[in-house]
Amino acid sequence: MRDIVDGVIYRNQLKQETDLFITLTMNVDGVQPNKGSDSSIWPVLIVVNEIRRRKRYSLENVILAGVWPGPKKPSRDDMAIFLKGIVNELKCLEVGRKFQLRSTDGEGVEEAFIKVFLVSSCCDKPAQCLVQCLAQPTAKFGCGKCAIRGETVETEGGGH
Repeated sequence: MRDIVDGVIYRNQLKQETDLFITLTMNVDGVQPNKGSDSSIWPVLIVVNEIRRRKRYSLENVILAGVWPGPKKPSRDDMAIFLKGIVNELKCLEVGRKFQLRSTDGEGVEEAFIKVFLVSSCCDKPAQCLVQCLAQPTAKFGCGKCAIRGETVETEGGGH
């Protein structure tokens, strides 16, 4: 597999859908606006998976879906409230809407009914915990996949 459009979930979507559709990947991550600052902002970025990979992440193709303005990291409850509007809009887009499509030469415009699906989210562990309302990975039950109690193990270098 070289790209998300090669994956099982995407291929299953192709088989199931009779309407035109596009798929999205979401990213949430904290960013410090100033070096050494304690404050952080949390942008929610979305990309369209059907755009070629080398152009997909170009600034003009990245959708800024929202920004948690800080000044500090949001709590899990804050993030849930913040993401609620984005989730509601994504649910509406799954049902489908009419969109105006421009031809590649920019001359023609046509309408098309298109469904939009968020099929993946790419986050580091701290952001994943916020987005999925999970405990931090260092917590006793910090795994997002299982319910096995974690243990702290000392390493040879004295770390954990």
